[in-house]
Amino acid sequence: MANKRRNGHANDPQDFEGYAGFTVKDSQFKYREESVRDKKTNVVYIVLDDVGFAQLEGFGSDIHTPNIRKLADRGLRYNNFHTTAICSATRASLLTGANHHAAGVATVIDTATGYPNALGHLDPQYATIAQILKEEGYATFAVGKWHLAPLEDASDQGPFENWPLSKGFDKFYGFMEGYTDQYTPSLIQDNSAVRPPKTPEEGYHLSEDLADHAIHYLFQQTNSYPGQPFFLYLAFGAGHAPHQVPEKYIKAYEGQFDKGWDEVRKDWFERQKALGIIPEDATLTDRNKYVDAWDDLSEDQKKLYARYMEVFAGFLTHTDEQIGRVIDYLEKIGERENTVIVLLSDNGASAEGGYHGRVSDESTLLWQDDDELEFGLKHIDDLGKYETGPHYPIG
Repeated sequence: MANKRRNGHANDPQDFEGYAGFTVKDSQFKYREESVRDKKTNVVYIVLDDVGFAQLEGFGSDIHTPNIRKLADRGLRYNNFHTTAICSATRASLLTGANHHAAGVATVIDTATGYPNALGHLDPQYATIAQILKEEGYATFAVGKWHLAPLEDASDQGPFENWPLSKGFDKFYGFMEGYTDQYTPSLIQDNSAVRPPKTPEEGYHLSEDLADHAIHYLFQQTNSYPGQPFFLYLAFGAGHAPHQVPEKYIKAYEGQFDKGWDEVRKDWFERQKALGIIPEDATLTDRNKYVDAWDDLSEDQKKLYARYMEVFAGFLTHTDEQIGRVIDYLEKIGERENTVIVLLSDNGASAEGGYHGRVSDESTLLWQDDDELEFGLKHIDDLGKYETGPHYPIG
């Protein structure tokens, strides 16, 4: 016998198959037996940030993402899948199933225009998938980036109506803004601000912390209520700037991008043909008019720009490793085959690094390139460390 849980209650009255008489002697209790057929499918959404269509191994890249590649090989790989091409709006559509303009999120949530398509928050008439699944008996967890509440509401003093726990999630661990530092993030647990469990010197990294919490929530859930289905929304900060990752992941790509962006995009394009991602007779588009030919760059530019890409590649591989940990845990507890996993990025690769790349992502907001080359060369060996917040150049 197994108790059915729906909205947190065992044996919902509408499913009662016994008989309640005038006295106990006149009555017959009966627990509903849960068969394999009754078991609902778990759902896991994994959302990357600012990752381009061709930057994953299973879509043509030579950046090492073996766990994402396994998902693609075992499942469905989409080559005509569309997002809204900006973070908050894609997340609004993904979680509500509605057009982002209808849901009140035309662009980033921080931009409220006074029009109904840009409210600065989700239109409350559109339920999230977490709210819907919760009505169907699911446990619901959000881990990572939210970016669906107004910036002025991001303090843990509220108001909380646009926070994850008010949008159908039982638990939340992550950050409210569009991005945060990977080594010293601004963290929220449920409705309260918390400190990272370790310091950068002790080996802290946000992506690892998010994977730890996702696994912990699954551990708690499946041990307490093994028959209850779950929905996990796991939204990494990677690969949004700041691109920060331990040095060993960067060193793994040393020299890999020295041939430059013109040759790399050709290589990835041909690999996409071989994988069947694009038609064999497809023609590579011309280089973007805002991007210089790699061969026309100075040696200093080539050295710095390749280094920025090594940092990003290491960051993405490190993220893939954390995704693998979560999937391995699903396998360990016997839930992998009963779980639908959806992986996507909220938009494509970002041009926020400007022409020369950025040592600090905060300078992105100024859209200034003055001295970025000289400054980048000065700090080339520091890129990826917690003192920096780098982003690659537009090429």
